[in-house]
Amino acid sequence: MNANDRIILSLPARHLYLSMAGAAVAALIKQLGEADHVLYDIQIALQEICANVIDHAYENHPAGTLVIEIYIANSSLVIYVIDEGEAFEPQMIKEPILGELHEGGYGLFFAKSLMDEVHYERRDHQNHWTLRKSLSLSFESHRPFD
Repeated sequence: MNANDRIILSLPARHLYLSMAGAAVAALIKQLGEADHVLYDIQIALQEICANVIDHAYENHPAGTLVIEIYIANSSLVIYVIDEGEAFEPQMIKEPILGELHEGGYGLFFAKSLMDEVHYERRDHQNHWTLRKSLSLSFESHRPFD
């Protein structure tokens, strides 16, 4: 894999297909030799963001699509999740109070706690999520796909 290589998946916005995104991330992370806990963190965060898109952004549009773009930049794994569903309103989400029982609201909290960066913006009638996780290996010195 070269620094300019990108893995791009276009998946139906259904929970059934989320394992495909996780499998793509797993294949890349395992080739890079990262620890299992790093892979687990990335997979959970990606799953939570994608599940939220499916459940909320596409709540009224079940035929939606998720575009997931995965690449390495500056020794970090970067994942973009793009959808054309309803806009997300970050100010409406309150951080859950740990220790108090309530249904829902933990997905974004988990993603933010597992990744180095989770960023959302609405651009060109699309939702754009960026997830970033620092990797322990220098990509420039470890090129398993070349």
